[in-house]
Amino acid sequence: MSEVTQGTARSNPTWCDPKIGPSGRGVDKTVSVRRWLSFAAHPPGSSPLSCLSSKAALLCGLLALVTACGHPAERALQGQWLGSAVENFDPGVTAAATGWARGTSLEFSGRRLKVTLPAQTPKIGVYELAAIEDRTVKLNVLSSEGESSELELIVDDEQTMRWVMGEGRTMLLHKK
Repeated sequence: MSEVTQGTARSNPTWCDPKIGPSGRGVDKTVSVRRWLSFAAHPPGSSPLSCLSSKAALLCGLLALVTACGHPAERALQGQWLGSAVENFDPGVTAAATGWARGTSLEFSGRRLKVTLPAQTPKIGVYELAAIEDRTVKLNVLSSEGESSELELIVDDEQTMRWVMGEGRTMLLHKK
């Protein structure tokens, strides 16, 4: 049998269970990911296919870790943001602009951005961080039609942000 930090690998079906781990007492924090992968490849007394489901689960977990390693600002933007109000609009158009804002949403999924505006076809594109200064986040957005634009957001907290529209006007957005 091969020695594992603080335990021995077992040759029974439970060895492949990622909750049990190679020592049989739970996943040892001292076992490195590389070493865990080498044990999962061919544990003693098992066929190469017996751990297929645990390998798939492990790969999915590693993929989740890799994709979650983006910039904290990118992670904060993830999800759907719904417009709720406008600021610094002329009093004569504030009511109409507020109605327009309430029909607006921004949806961030990975590096994809979907912008939905009332009475328009949703626009989908990919974005990248252009600049971050204090709470202001600037994004470069490339639409599916090949158009490039910049989007400026002010992140107030985890549930609220403002879309800077220009000329001092903003749209208040809340996370769904």
